[in-house]
Amino acid sequence: AADRPSPAFARAKGNRAGAFAIKHFAAEVTYDVVGFVAKNKDPLPVDLGMLLKFSKSELVVELFNPPAPVDETAAGAAAGKGGAGAKAPRQFKSAKFVGVIDGFR
Repeated sequence: AADRPSPAFARAKGNRAGAFAIKHFAAEVTYDVVGFVAKNKDPLPVDLGMLLKFSKSELVVELFNPPAPVDETAAGAAAGKGGAGAKAPRQFKSAKFVGVIDGFR
């Protein structure tokens, strides 16, 4: 399966460098790799981002709950005492929104 090309994938007409075509249900659409990622960075709606923070998937939760910033002065002080210091439990800012998310259930 992985060694065969997808039937949805096609060469772009005109053999343009960095271009490819996808056969969508309605029509074939040609894409250009130049700027492809930059053009496809539409932000998620805020409500969806909030909801995903409470997913049952640990990966999804991790993706939508960035780690708290490290306090350089506290880390330096702990290292100066001869140890790595105790790791503080990870705190999520989203915890205050639990009531909001319950409204979606």
